[in-house]
Amino acid sequence: AKEGDVVFDAGAYVGDTALWFSKAVGPQGKVYAFEPEPRNFAKLKANLERNKVTNVIPLQLALSENEGETQVATGGSSSTITQAGTGTSVEVTTIDRFVETNKISRVDFIKMDVEGHELKVLNGAYETIQAFKPSMALSAYHRGDDIIQLPKFLLELNPHYRFYVRHCGSSWPETVLYATSYSE
Repeated sequence: AKEGDVVFDAGAYVGDTALWFSKAVGPQGKVYAFEPEPRNFAKLKANLERNKVTNVIPLQLALSENEGETQVATGGSSSTITQAGTGTSVEVTTIDRFVETNKISRVDFIKMDVEGHELKVLNGAYETIQAFKPSMALSAYHRGDDIIQLPKFLLELNPHYRFYVRHCGSSWPETVLYATSYSE
């Protein structure tokens, strides 16, 4: 992300990446930080207030391929969408609907760490990705085939994506897939 960018931080947790993006995009940029889990969301808001951040918009929403409601179950530092009925009920939207409803004129970068729902969130961002061709950083370790399925899906939307894989730690569960679009 660079100065003036519009960033979607999907799975913002308590705001560590949102604060980093806030500095990177500067006062002309904007960060939409999505975090559905109530306790994490409260910490996210508190961290933004403590740091006097004004270019990050915290949103207590889950992202997926359809709108509706779902359950979010908390487990340590992560929260997962569950159908078990044991979690907290949260509103679900799609990136496409969010962009349309809020009349967002561009999306430059999407960071996604949504505990295995990355492909579903990308399905719900179909029009946004086609229209804006954002760069992306996607967690690619929650599901065994993410490292294949995520780039495959993006290439169907836009054959001009290039991909880079990086391990942000010493083990497989920190694998990030970076996607950038290039012009012909």
